[in-house]
Amino acid sequence: MAAWTILLAMCAHSAVLKLPSTPALVAAADSFAVSMSLRQLDLPLCSDRRWGTHFAWHVLNAVTLGWTSWATEQLEL
Repeated sequence: MAAWTILLAMCAHSAVLKLPSTPALVAAADSFAVSMSLRQLDLPLCSDRRWGTHFAWHVLNAVTLGWTSWATEQLEL
């Protein structure tokens, strides 16, 4: 929950200041939302499917990390 709150706060802060990192942070928030949804569905779906959604959760967490890294690069700190 803390990671989600921080990511949304970063999106809002970036949007208010009209920073170039805003689109990347929004993409990170979107990928994180899908990632956490798949994580919640993993246990119920695991009994029906051999692999469940666990692998997709990890992939989307990596995508989220990539977008947040890209956002940081856009700030030219």
